Amino acid sequence: MNDKRSVLTKLFPQLSFNVENVITQTFTTNAGELWGFYTYLERRNDYKSRKYSMWEHYGLNYTEYDVDKELNILNINYQSNQLNYTDGTWVLMVNKSNEADIAWSTVYVWQEIAWLTNSVPIYDNSSECIGVCSTDMDLHFINSILSARIRSVKQPTVLYVIESSAEFVIGTSHDNTDMFYRDPILNISTRPFTAREKSNIEIGSFDTLIKSKGFNFTTLPDDYSDTCFDVKSNTYFYVTTKKIKWRNFEWTVVQFLERSSVYITINKATVDSLISVAITVCLSILVGFVFSHWISRDIKRITSDLKQLTEFHFSSVYKGRNNSVNTSNVKEIFEIQSAFHSMVTAFAKTLATNQSLLKGSVISSPTSLGATELNE
Repeated sequence: MNDKRSVLTKLFPQLSFNVENVITQTFTTNAGELWGFYTYLERRNDYKSRKYSMWEHYGLNYTEYDVDKELNILNINYQSNQLNYTDGTWVLMVNKSNEADIAWSTVYVWQEIAWLTNSVPIYDNSSECIGVCSTDMDLHFINSILSARIRSVKQPTVLYVIESSAEFVIGTSHDNTDMFYRDPILNISTRPFTAREKSNIEIGSFDTLIKSKGFNFTTLPDDYSDTCFDVKSNTYFYVTTKKIKWRNFEWTVVQFLERSSVYITINKATVDSLISVAITVCLSILVGFVFSHWISRDIKRITSDLKQLTEFHFSSVYKGRNNSVNTSNVKEIFEIQSAFHSMVTAFAKTLATNQSLLKGSVISSPTSLGATELNE
């Protein structure tokens, strides 16, 4: 009992430090207990305040408290008994025979929010597995990353993140896009939409395209590019994709760039102008790979951060390691975004310069030039 409470004191600072992205930090024991914290924003009129709750579950007796930032108990929210958390899906997916195992859930929807759960087994001093530690993340941060990326680009660009196996759309730079399927009877969101179900926007057209070529989001190459026509907007797009693989999950970042923005008209087809157009098109397609690389780096830093947190939580308590987490990679997202802004601004200026040099008729097929450049 005392050991578990000491673990709680380790969990809470990490939750409060990463509060923008990490929503819960818990651990369950082999006895079916659940211990930990969750946080939420309470809305009263136009005012929002950060609230914290604590689960303390001894034996099968469960109590939920409201606590303040100093872990003082404010009041009891809920009490019950005979609750067993060992049957939770976040517990069952962890390989308890492997101390180094890290498991990620598929994306799920609860209370109008998309979530991702990370779980690791907990071992004691005698190398016996005594439970599972889980961390839940609110995936809204993906939309924030994608939106921040495209705001720095002058060309019309749209980004999506797809969970490859389920083909769920779990992130987009589109503002106000409905991402969740709503049960018509229960009137609640139950899961993300698949790419196929979003046939009214670009990602649905791309899904149709790759299926016609015998691919799906799992079998697509790690780096893929193509030209896609969206019927609804009557627009051609250059599309590039990049796989993000981490442990047992795989995501695909998809970038759409309007072809019309890089099909430059030219009055006189001189060699110099042809080279300028080739460079323009190559850079425009290449930006998709640059986006994917940085977004992939963002997400891998976040998952690495969670791994460090879970190691710190339990290794320091049960194994006496003197290690700690002094900085958060989650916070570094914003520093990455700032550095990326400068890089994309430079790209946009280069593209604008190329465009200003060109006047006149249309180049018939610049896509092959871009593909050659990328392959090299």
